Amino acid sequence: MKIPIVSSFFSRLRPRAQRGPGHDDITDSDNPKAWDDDGLELKLGTLLADKASKSYGTVQAITLTEFQDDLGKLWKSHEKNILLIAETTIDRMINKGHTAIREDELTWLLVTPDLSIGEAEKFAKIIAESIGEKLMGARFDPDEDPDPTPTTGMVDLSDALAEDGSIDRSAMQQAVAKARAVIAAKDGKTRRNRKKTIDSKVDNKKREVGTPADDNRTRHTGVTSAEAGIKLVYWPMWASDSQSIDTFVCRAICEDGESPFERQDPSQVAANAVAVARAGIVALNGMIKDGVRAKFVLPLPLAPLLAPAQRQILQALEKLEDAHRFLYLRTEIVAIPRSVSTASILTARDLLLPVARDVSVVTSLMSPNNAVLAASKVMIGCDAGAAPLINTEKIAEELHHFKKALKKRPTYVLGLPDADTVKAAVSNNYAEIGGPGLHSVLGRRPHSTVAVTTQDLLAGTPIIL
Repeated sequence: MKIPIVSSFFSRLRPRAQRGPGHDDITDSDNPKAWDDDGLELKLGTLLADKASKSYGTVQAITLTEFQDDLGKLWKSHEKNILLIAETTIDRMINKGHTAIREDELTWLLVTPDLSIGEAEKFAKIIAESIGEKLMGARFDPDEDPDPTPTTGMVDLSDALAEDGSIDRSAMQQAVAKARAVIAAKDGKTRRNRKKTIDSKVDNKKREVGTPADDNRTRHTGVTSAEAGIKLVYWPMWASDSQSIDTFVCRAICEDGESPFERQDPSQVAANAVAVARAGIVALNGMIKDGVRAKFVLPLPLAPLLAPAQRQILQALEKLEDAHRFLYLRTEIVAIPRSVSTASILTARDLLLPVARDVSVVTSLMSPNNAVLAASKVMIGCDAGAAPLINTEKIAEELHHFKKALKKRPTYVLGLPDADTVKAAVSNNYAEIGGPGLHSVLGRRPHSTVAVTTQDLLAGTPIIL
């Protein structure tokens, strides 16, 4: 969100000096110099001058300085991904009427004029915790102790703005000094005070990007691989951190209606995996070109990743720009045999981690694969649709057991058949939720995302994409 450029920019940023009788406006040599000598003062001063309201006097800083220190050597190998994920998380979670300012490479300033000090502090911590949980829950080890999290702190600008709209530079400098202390992460008393809560709202207009649905226009149709005649369809998933449907799980279907990854011939499965990877990247490139900033979950079967099709799959994924892959692409390891070892899953994980935002593995909700549950540094998904005859109460019970077994690890569930099972998944704090109970499958490429709050899901509000 950009700060509007205001007229008479520098004149509004200069503090007003008391002038004696007969003092001429052109003799300003004794006045303090303009605010353009300090980047942070300039940004905060511009904000106050532009809004001219004390309601804009509280700013929250979020910094990755200590997070960088906590990660040590890990930071260097994952720096690019960390910064991309941090920035997109802040952008996704910022609310209507709020402003995010990138202060430096590791620090953002959040301006939340409609929130009290306590609410603003909570909001900043929610975003910081979400960034930390995304990174620690997937790309890094969620069991690491201590659990690194971005640092937050308040910058109080209320005393820097006078009743007449002028700016007290001395008060501004004091506030900036405090901001720099927060940015330097010098407040050791608060660095470990972390409560894991994720509860945010988003601007409905901000989330509803893209163009209206039009199934007659070819750019909105699902992608079919010309190599194998494989059709890609998409299941919308609701994400708890952004409070929106902004994640789409791709599923591949052959002409006979079966999965291309459930074939007797291993060479055919490998060929299908490459075809799906290529078609999926074409679809995601199209979504990005159309302005749909959504996460995309691309399924890849385990066996071809372990040798036969490694090179071709990676080449297909690399057709997407690095920045886009690390922002929008999740690779999902599927078709995992029960006989496979956790070590084999981790081999596939290590292959995919360098080329995607994160990696997930999926198993059955009713009969989970223990090798999958033991995999680390991945998001765990489960499918409730494998046993459609199981009643709602049984699904709700299994949802509770599955989430309890994984503790705080980020977890998603697909195949929820009805509104009651969706509510059960929400109540059990699943990070992402999908299935017919949320929304029917899309036979075309997704064209938009949409804001949906926890309250909407619990109330059974119809969702229209």
